[in-house]
Amino acid sequence: MKKLQKLKQQQKEYAVEIRKAKSTRKSCENGYVPLLDNMRWNARHNHIAYCMLRGRSYEEIEKTCHEPANMARVEKIMEEYRDEDVCASA
Repeated sequence: MKKLQKLKQQQKEYAVEIRKAKSTRKSCENGYVPLLDNMRWNARHNHIAYCMLRGRSYEEIEKTCHEPANMARVEKIMEEYRDEDVCASA
């Protein structure tokens, strides 16, 4: 499996975890689910890294966003999942 496919699979796993966590809102105090914000933050940054590895710019990915992404985190994810073939041709 290519590294980019692994990143996409991780995105799908984050989506499942977030849906499960959101379904427990009614049983939590004030509807606050612990660690949901952390899961969303990780999923967002993985999504940005995935799109940028596929050639999109940050402005294309998030045109309107209230809080800018942590680009150091995005770069770290990109370095981890960057294919050797892409690096050799660049």
